[in-house]
Formats: sequence, C-alpha cells, structure tokens
Amino acid sequence: RENGVNHLASSFPEEEAFHWLHPWHGGIMTMIHVPGERYPGIAASETFEASEVSQTDGYGITWYGVRQRSALAHEEARGLILELDTLTVGGSPIVKHVLRLVNETTSVRKIEAGWIAFVQPDGDMSNTALHAEGYQRNRSPRSPSIDGKHWAAAQNPDTGRAIALVSPTLSVAIDDWGTGGGHLKQRLHHTVLPEDKIEMTGYFAIAENRDEMQGYAALRHVV
Repeated sequence: RENGVNHLASSFPEEEAFHWLHPWHGGIMTMIHVPGERYPGIAASETFEASEVSQTDGYGITWYGVRQRSALAHEEARGLILELDTLTVGGSPIVKHVLRLVNETTSVRKIEAGWIAFVQPDGDMSNTALHAEGYQRNRSPRSPSIDGKHWAAAQNPDTGRAIALVSPTLSVAIDDWGTGGGHLKQRLHHTVLPEDKIEMTGYFAIAENRDEMQGYAALRHVV
C-alpha cells in the first residue's frame, strides 16, 4: 500500500471468488502443489505461525520483516517445513520475498512451490501491460502464462508506473488472466535432499517508469 493505494488486488479479510479460483484472498498467494490437489494447492489449508525476522544479504544490507512458518500437515508434504519471509529496508520501494522448504525426513522430497502476485499498479488492473525479458503483452481476453526468466513486470499504461518481480533463479513468469488483469508468478519444481533445505527469492519493486522498471532487473544479482 502506498499513499492509500493498494498495488495488490485483495479481498482481505473476506474471501471471494476470482474467475474460477475459490477461495481467493488475493495479494501474494503461496502455491504448494502436491499430487491430487487443485491449483493453487495446499497452502491455504495449512496452519502458520508468525515471528519477526532479519536477514543480511551478500552486500551487507540487513532486511527486516516477518516470517510465516508451517509444519506442513498434508499427507503428501508431511515432514516438510515451509517458511515465508517478507522483508524490506526502511524507506525502500522493494519487498524481498523468500520461500524456504526444510526437509526433516531421510528421503528426497520433490514438490512444486512458489507464489502468484495479484497486482494492480496504482490500484487499477483493467488495462495492465505485461513485460518479460524481450517481450511485451498488452491487454487481451486470452489467458496465457509466459516465462520471464529472471524478470517480469506489470505496468499501468495510463500512469507509466509498474510492479516488477525479479529473482536470481529462472523462475519468473507473467500470468495473464484476461479480463481479470495481468499478474506476476514465480514457481519451481523443487528437489529437497534429506535433512536439507532450499530457498527461492523474489524481489517486488515499485517502478516510476519503464526505464526504472527494466533497471530493477539488476536485483537478480542480489542474494
């Protein structure tokens, strides 16, 4: 939220239907896919606890925020701990989102996990233009998902401002929902070795214009 404007589409605290998706709360929605479960998966049915957290990156910058943690209870995911860190630096237009899977078992675990951000730059998703590396998609009734590699963005064509999503991993995509707007997605098929963990990081940034939006692609080098 910025100056009273929410750049994320959300129904919070109520749940609603959004196109074919129900229940839907919007915002940055965690996706945990296991066999036999419908998109977006099991995260909404799991129980989380929250705590304050800080993290110092490779450049010595300390990020502060909140960690959500869940010992996954679904039969197909039991033995995995899911942690979601949402972090920022004071006065920054950037939010760092970290997904962490901890394998407490002695078996290799494979699971698809990530998130979709339901974005509405400057509070409007009626005419969002979507950008990926070497690609631009204007508003369309069709609904494809297109890989953006390290970087993607959703831009309000009337104001020029945008929300960018950047990751050090090749995991970012644009997600066109037709009349439901253009959104940003990040997910991977993860392999977690016994008694080990994996992390996936994404940076969300508010950009004032197209040049700044593209400049945020440099965040792929921040780990």
